[in-house]
Order: sequence, then structure tokens, then C-alpha cells
Amino acid sequence: EKERKESKKQGDLDIQFSLTEATRASFGLHNFRSTLSFSSSSLQSSYLLIALIKQVRQFAEEADGLTAIESSPDGDQLEGAKLTSNLEAFIERVVLHDLEAHYLRRIREIVNGSECWTKIASSSGTGQRELPILESAFQVDMFLQEIMAVGAALPEHVDDLMKIWNVVIKEYCSSARDNLSELIEGFSVKSVVASSDLLNILEMDPLFRLLPSSSTSPSDSSISSEELEAFAVLEHLRIDPALFLNQDAEKPILSKHSDDDLWLNGYAGIQRILDQLARCHHSVYWLSERQGERRQQLGLQSFFELPVLSSQASGTNLLSNSKPMMWIISDVIKCSGIVSSSGGCTFPKHSKDGIVEMLQVAQESFIPVAHAALISCRLLVRWATSRSVRLLFRFCISLSYSAATDTLRILEQLKRQWERYDQALQAGMERTRATYVMGSLPLLLYHYFSKLAADTNAVNKANLPNVERALGSVYQQLQALGSLNPLAKILNIDARFNRTMLFLRLLLIREDEEAVAAFKRLHSSSLTAHDYQLATSKKTLA
Repeated sequence: EKERKESKKQGDLDIQFSLTEATRASFGLHNFRSTLSFSSSSLQSSYLLIALIKQVRQFAEEADGLTAIESSPDGDQLEGAKLTSNLEAFIERVVLHDLEAHYLRRIREIVNGSECWTKIASSSGTGQRELPILESAFQVDMFLQEIMAVGAALPEHVDDLMKIWNVVIKEYCSSARDNLSELIEGFSVKSVVASSDLLNILEMDPLFRLLPSSSTSPSDSSISSEELEAFAVLEHLRIDPALFLNQDAEKPILSKHSDDDLWLNGYAGIQRILDQLARCHHSVYWLSERQGERRQQLGLQSFFELPVLSSQASGTNLLSNSKPMMWIISDVIKCSGIVSSSGGCTFPKHSKDGIVEMLQVAQESFIPVAHAALISCRLLVRWATSRSVRLLFRFCISLSYSAATDTLRILEQLKRQWERYDQALQAGMERTRATYVMGSLPLLLYHYFSKLAADTNAVNKANLPNVERALGSVYQQLQALGSLNPLAKILNIDARFNRTMLFLRLLLIREDEEAVAAFKRLHSSSLTAHDYQLATSKKTLA
């Protein structure tokens, strides 16, 4: 108390509390640091109280018992000292208030930092993880573990800790959404992600429904080609009009765009955005999975390991530049909610249910943010591909020599685009998710290229060979993408190419009523075997 008063007089000075060997031994604090440094006397008092809460409660109960008067002259039970009740009141009014302010400040320091969504945790901090995790995600995970440790020390106040828990989650998720919005600013992707109706449609994707089971490969699933085909039609009719809205408002497709070269050489910018979206998705999804694992563990037993909070844990280097106060929690769990030297906490039955509920809230809060980032990746790749295909179509229907040269140039650029997108996605997220992002491209090519051909009525017998060669090259490039390998059988990319060419040939025989009927069925994704026979038997296709 004397040091605290002196600190107030002298300003914001660090206060050091030294525990002698005798004191540490008397309380069983052999693992407790000999010196603890803090910059806030109120907060240091709160953390020290949590660290010593078992011993303090025991002392308070014994003191109340010693000072109690067993009975009055008339036989009534009388109360003695109320040290225990005062202790609990102090925890509610002071300690929990200090903790809430402390965590709010810490989480805001993280989310307001310039490197919150760019800095990757160092290799020594991530151990043997295959995919990079944002350092901010590690720190938030540490915060949640700290709050659980406090919950083990103060099981009677789990409901109060829920408020602090929600503050950390809300701040981080809000920052993640702001970062996501900033990354896709200026793209029509943003309006699609902002629409709950369109998001609900995208979540009907058979590939998207497979994602909760991250270990399941699409090739091993029960997803059929018909399911993907049906959803591709729905995506083409409902999502694409909003996604390609700005493109449809551009100059006519047969005119010369002044920004062609700028666009073809600008895919590196799309790649950088995909890099950040992929890291954001994987890190936030990793946070959700972490809480799910803890929830499952607590569902089986009351004992819970908290390895990252140990001074020997993998997360140590993440706090190397932090204030000493951030280390105190490792001492808290060593002194209060611990049943062994392994660094684990035991939760009483009455608080275990509250902790499980907190973990469920966290798990469910992170999932929508992770999904929004993943869907943004898919839409951005779809948008960028459609832009390139739009240019490809314009050049391959032209019969000029320069157009042929431009067609080859665009095909080469498109190949590089897809390769770099594919690499960025597989480096930043699990392969099943990269497959989901790239999985719509074969069907997109069919629907989008066919729409361009039908709307412009520009495909004729003279330029059809050019179109066929260009499309053949595009579909061949798709087959080479690593992320689409699991979908090879389901997508059947060769069949998609044949189907696209059949559609274009049907456009050339529109004057035939029977062929027009086949064309309509083809465009509605209900092509029959008779339609194939009809198309191949026409003399005009010889």
C-alpha cells in the first residue's frame, strides 16, 4: 500500500512486488516468479488476487470462523466478520471491472495495429503448422485461454467473464469484417457479400456444404456432377448478374478497351488480395476450430490443458515485445486453477457448463467471418476470370492477324493468372477450400462464354475454328490446376469443352425450329441424348 501511494505521487511508475522464498513456500508457490512488474496498481492487485485466490479464500473463511460468535444469550446464531462476502464483492466490483478494461485495451491495440491482418506468426511460434496463421489470431486465442484460466480460478463468476469474452470476440470479428470490406472495396464482389439473400444462395453450393469436414476430399464425397450442374445454373442466374453488373455497363464488347493491357498485367494485384483473403479465412477458421476442440474436450472431462499460457509454450515469442503484465496469466494458472504441474485447469460442474457455452459462442461467431472471406475469394476469382474471358472472346471472333496475336497473348496471361491464383490459395488455406474457390471455373466458362456468344450473335462459320482452338486451350489450362484435381471426375472438363462447342454450333442453326428447341434445352441445362444426335446429324455442321 505504501508503494502504491508513492507511485501515485510520482506518476506512472512501475511497481515491483517481491515474494521471498519463505512466502512462496508457505503458499506453495514454487513456480511463481520472484518479481512481478506492473504499470497499474489496480490491475496488479486484481491479478495478484486471482493468482492467490485459493489461499486468500481459505484465509477469509478461517478468519470468519475465528471471529464468529457461535450464539447469543438468547440462542440465536450471530454473524461474525464478513471477510468472505466482502472478498466476493471486491471481485465483482473491482477485479472483474479491471479485467474487462484490461482486455478491451489489449484487443484494441491488436486490431488497430497496422500489421493486424498482414503479419504472420514466426516459425518458432507456429511450430510445425503447414499453413501460416496471422499473429493477431494467435494473440486472440491466447486471450481466450487466459479468460478460461481466470474462469478456473473464479468459477463463481463465469457469467461475468462471459461479458469480457464477448468483448474480445466482437472486437476481433468486427475488425476482420472491416479488413474484408477494405480488401474488396471497388469490386462488385462487395455488394454480393453484403447481400444476405445472395450469401444464402452461395451457401447452397454442394462444394460449400462439404467444407465443415475439412478432411473430406470432394472426389471421395457423394457430390454428383448433376448437383454441381444444377447449382451452376442457379449461380449463373442469380449471382452473376450482380457480380458482373459493372462489366455489362461497359462499352460494347466488340469495341476496343483502352485498359486491356492494364487489366491483363494487373492480375498480380488480384493475387495479393487473394493472399490476404486466404490468410484471413484460414486464421479466423483456425480460431473457430480451436474453440470447437476445447468445447469437445470439456464435454468429455472437466480437466483442460492450457499449453500456450506456459512460459515454455509455442506462443512465447509472440509476446516478446509485450509489457511484463501480459505474462502474469501464466503465473495465475500456476497458482489458482491448477491441479497438477502440467499446466491444466479443472472446472467445477457449475462453471463447466458456462465455459462450454462461452466456447460455443466463440466458435459460432468466427464461422461467418471465415465463410465471408472464403466466398469473397471465390467471387473475386470468378470476376477476374470473366474479365479475361470477355477479352478473349472479343479477339478470337475477329479474323484479323493482330487479333490472332492478341488471342495468344490473352491465353498466356490467363494461364499465368490461374496458376498464381491457385498457388496463392493453396499456400494460404486448406486444399479443400482452394478447390471450392477454383471449382466453379469450368462451369463458369460454359455459361459465361455461351452468354456472350448468344447476346452478341457474333459467332459464325468463319470464326468458329478460332473460337474452338481458344476454348480448347483454356479448358486444357484448367485441367492442369492442382486445386481442381480432386474434382477431375466430377467436373469432367473435357465434356464441358465439348458441351460449350456444341452450344456454339447450335447457335449457327437457329433457323431450324427443332434445333432452336434443342438450343433452349441446352441453355437450361436439360440437354438430352436426342439433342446431341440432332446437333451432330445436321448437314450444316458437316
